[in-house]
Amino acid sequence: MRVSLSATTGTRTAATSHIRTFLQFLCWAGHHDQDLDRVVPRRLIGVWRICRRDLHGYLRRAIDAIGATTPVDIRDRAVLLLLATTGIRNGELRAIQLQDIDWHAGEVSVGRTKGNRDLVAPLLEETGAALADYVLRARPKVDSPNLFLSFTPPVAAFK
Repeated sequence: MRVSLSATTGTRTAATSHIRTFLQFLCWAGHHDQDLDRVVPRRLIGVWRICRRDLHGYLRRAIDAIGATTPVDIRDRAVLLLLATTGIRNGELRAIQLQDIDWHAGEVSVGRTKGNRDLVAPLLEETGAALADYVLRARPKVDSPNLFLSFTPPVAAFK
């Protein structure tokens, strides 16, 4: 997760809250059969103060807990990596379209941010590879501009 060591407590709490909420949504909506939000600590503030490096470990375990065998797993891994490395919000993630990814520059454009500004976030190598794997091997072949789609019929963008 790209939360700097000088980030405020609220920023750190919000970042982990976004990830936990998305993981809970995936389980609740039937998009993933594992309740992965359990691997992200609830009391991150205390954990952050004890050892800031542990944050990476918690996120790494959550990401590694997702396999890469089913299309749902491939999508969920790409989603978590994108959330963890860019810090974008749930609504921003759901609004990303295929055209927002600049594969050559290794960037993703995120419009409509909370502050009504455009954000261009770099794609780390692992995140870019996970997104490419999702688009090429797992993303349903439907006529939708949205990057991330549900696998539950009818296949559509997350709402």
